[in-house]
Amino acid sequence: MRRARLAFRLALPTAYRAADFLAFHGRDAAATAERVDGNVLHKAVVWAERPACLTVRFGARQAAVELAVRFRLAVGAVTRKVLAGPPVDNCQPCQPAG
Repeated sequence: MRRARLAFRLALPTAYRAADFLAFHGRDAAATAERVDGNVLHKAVVWAERPACLTVRFGARQAAVELAVRFRLAVGAVTRKVLAGPPVDNCQPCQPAG
């Protein structure tokens, strides 16, 4: 299986309460499916029937979002080109996009 990465930046509203969002997602001490490290959320998800790691890094008025997905080599060439990126294992902290 190969791994792919999709990353983008998302502008946040002026009054967006990132601390509240992170507190909500960080409430599980066992961190089974999601973990908060400072201003970063790492969340295990299923994307297109594949295990994936969603990482959201909150900054001043924007969030850097990254989805790291495992996929089969049968994925179309265009999709591979768009999603190509470094491997990410077991939802470890991802490197910032671009």
